[in-house]
Amino acid sequence: MFDKLKQAASDAKESFSKPKPSPTQPTARAPKIVIEGIEAPIKSQAHVTMSSNSSLVANGTQVPVSQPNKLYGEQVAQSGEVSVDLPPDKEGDIRAKKLSAVLSEMSKLPMWVQQVIYTDLKEHLEKNVTMRTLGSMARENFLQLWSPTLTTKGSMAQRNSQMVDNQKLYMALQSIHKFDNVAMMCARYQWSLQDACHALIESIKQDYITPPSSTILDASLHFLGDKIRIGEYLQLIGCVEPEQLEQALQTQEYIKNAMGESARIADILVRLELVTNEDVESILFLKEESTKPFRLF
Repeated sequence: MFDKLKQAASDAKESFSKPKPSPTQPTARAPKIVIEGIEAPIKSQAHVTMSSNSSLVANGTQVPVSQPNKLYGEQVAQSGEVSVDLPPDKEGDIRAKKLSAVLSEMSKLPMWVQQVIYTDLKEHLEKNVTMRTLGSMARENFLQLWSPTLTTKGSMAQRNSQMVDNQKLYMALQSIHKFDNVAMMCARYQWSLQDACHALIESIKQDYITPPSSTILDASLHFLGDKIRIGEYLQLIGCVEPEQLEQALQTQEYIKNAMGESARIADILVRLELVTNEDVESILFLKEESTKPFRLF
């Protein structure tokens, strides 16, 4: 028994005396760098820096990242990996949670307090937006409440930033991955609703997310994202019929050719009594408001 203990002690001493591999020593397995779940190969021992163009450089391998914030992490020599966690979205998480907390606390208020808040908001909205505009929008048609869904390709792009050449687009995919709705996405990144629309339209174009199923929601997305004009938007949301819009376009062309004047299609629709001036102004007001960033106190 004594001999066995002596041999075990000798073996342990020998194992501790052996030089341990350096954290930067290359291993038999191909080393790689892992950034927010994104893998990129490294040709030799890990040397990680942050370049000026918001890329992470590991021995010549560039990986774009969403924010050029401070990196932290360590190399795991046994697996040949460098785990680099990026904390850029911590502030975004805090902002998103703050919005959730505000909405949650409002729902917990006594009903009589909620009535006060509702009355004040209703009066404020009625000064700028017609009740027809608000009343015609069911909850499922509000763009702000839409929660986009990643496609298979979008899930791959969310895990591999090298697939995405647009920083805001990549940030949108990260937000969608966290099950944010559009309002939460804007709160997370302090974006305007228009910023989110631009990123979401490009995401649909790249087949990263599933297009909205609602025609009204899709029309709002493309109107606020500057892809369609107000005449087409009014048709898509059901305020005017296709033939009525065509009539207005022909009238617009006649005014231009016969009188040498230009007229807005919205003004012509009002003159033809197809929509009210209040409806047009409220829609244009909402579009103007969509350019303002969402900064929660």
